[in-house]
Amino acid sequence: MGRFRYLITTALLAVLAISCSDNSISDPQYQYLVDAQSIGSLSSADLRSVYADTPQFANLASSTVDSWRVVYNTRDVNGNEIQASGLVIIPRRATPSVLSLHRGTTFITTEAPSQFNPSQLNNNAGWLYLAPLIGSFGYIVAMPDLIGYGATSGSEHPFFVTGSDARVSIDFLYALEELLDREEIIPSGRLFFTGYSQGGSTVMAILKALQDGETLPFTPVAATSGGGAYDLNAIASHLLNEETIAGAAHISLLLTSYLRTYFPERNLNTIFNETYANRITNENLFGGTFSFEQITARLNATIRELFREEFIQAMLGDGETELKARLRENSLHEVRVNIPLRVYHGDADEIIPIEPTRAAVQSLIGAGSSQLNFIEVPGGTHFTTALEFGGASLTWFAFQ
Repeated sequence: MGRFRYLITTALLAVLAISCSDNSISDPQYQYLVDAQSIGSLSSADLRSVYADTPQFANLASSTVDSWRVVYNTRDVNGNEIQASGLVIIPRRATPSVLSLHRGTTFITTEAPSQFNPSQLNNNAGWLYLAPLIGSFGYIVAMPDLIGYGATSGSEHPFFVTGSDARVSIDFLYALEELLDREEIIPSGRLFFTGYSQGGSTVMAILKALQDGETLPFTPVAATSGGGAYDLNAIASHLLNEETIAGAAHISLLLTSYLRTYFPERNLNTIFNETYANRITNENLFGGTFSFEQITARLNATIRELFREEFIQAMLGDGETELKARLRENSLHEVRVNIPLRVYHGDADEIIPIEPTRAAVQSLIGAGSSQLNFIEVPGGTHFTTALEFGGASLTWFAFQ
């Protein structure tokens, strides 16, 4: 009788534990999904109200969306197992397709996708502001944070270490598949990719990984990349040949990241003039608390004021061979893409110049990307082109 009472008590406790669990509890049967916490919902009426001043956006809202903060298993740049995070938005509609959405460069860690707050929609940054609207339009939106943000905010962000970006993005899609299984949501199985600026390069990094044999849990249908950097050596040469640049924060982050990732024994003052090498280090400019505007104000737009003359000449000549090798290793202009791809770039882009992108597109076509269509946006700056890119991508995806 005591044994029977013990079994009944154990069974009741197990049922109670299951019934009292919430959506943040992970399922040990899953390989990638560690934790998924529901962070709120937005109705189509909520979204139409928020976007009332922009009817072209408000009219896209058609479904209630649920937001999830996801933690998942992946690997860092050295192949070590880590737990990263990201944002998932799921529309309440039958068999939605998946949109792998990739953010542009963010210098502030609180702007990571997993920090999305549906109750303060107007305060969310960039693509986070539009993500629930895209979800309401009918897509399951998957936005990985990338390393250095969210669950990995204590780590350095390996900026333009493109293999790492692909790894954490692909593993996030596998975590999404497991979340959908857990929540008994059936997707269409169709997968689209889009991203702008750094996000555009992340899309190309994923497509490169697919060329190299990676697999995905969903079927890729089409991709768009906007304002991205593809041939890193060509972009560096172009910028170093300029007198002044608008993207001092971006190229400085790139070079700082490469030294910390690949050449940790090398000092920043071998690249930057002493004032700015010290400022990057002492003020921790890329530590996640300074905005693009604040970092730009603390650097110098004049190339020869920002960088050492010896570094400039080495980059433009036959020197810096190890750094150039790493830049080539992470470049994305020789990828054979086997799905329809549209590449957008503004011809007045002040951050990532269009000339290297034009050459990169020709290299992509030469590598076998036969379904690539290049769209130059007349008069488009890095920031104005982003708006056109987003709407054009969704419209094009709707016909695929």
